[in-house]
Amino acid sequence: MKKIIILPASFFLIHILYIGCCKCVESLGGKPYRNITAITAREYGNARKFSRDTVYVKDSLTVSVSFPFEYIANNFKNPMQPFVGTANAWSCDCNFLQDSGYKYRIDSLKITSDNNIYGIPAGQDISSLFTAAIYQRRSGMSFKDLRIPQALDSIGLNRNDVDLALQLYRPSPVIKTHRFTYKIFINGKVYQTMSMGKLFWE
Repeated sequence: MKKIIILPASFFLIHILYIGCCKCVESLGGKPYRNITAITAREYGNARKFSRDTVYVKDSLTVSVSFPFEYIANNFKNPMQPFVGTANAWSCDCNFLQDSGYKYRIDSLKITSDNNIYGIPAGQDISSLFTAAIYQRRSGMSFKDLRIPQALDSIGLNRNDVDLALQLYRPSPVIKTHRFTYKIFINGKVYQTMSMGKLFWE
């Protein structure tokens, strides 16, 4: 009978002491989420020409994509909070828990052109032509040659702050001038942006 009482009491006491010394535990659910509010895209060509309103492409186009966000509250309540004093996390490294990551997964990313490109009509999704690379800032890990859905799955799974780059490696299309539109679908909402200027294939 004594063993049944002592073990739970000891277990409970250990957890109170741990949380009192290390408030990182609260961060697992208490930090705010990132709520994506837009998409931005910056394009870079590999041709040796530069212009303020035109990106020149030889056979490789790179698009740096980012997701501006706002913080929204996390309603998590730590059941052990009454036992956690205002004492600091004496021996804990909590820097990796700045926030709880993205609140909602990005369901899909669509890319369209204002002209026919590689046999795909204007206005139709051309995202399958691209590969993706992601760099996870928190873990320092990077992944290349992904399909866009794979990259989005990784972002959604890890809820990480990431750098996303899209690559299009293709010979010059028949129609040389294009302007792309990038759309993300997330939690029933759609955000979009367009090429900052013309894309011109040499």
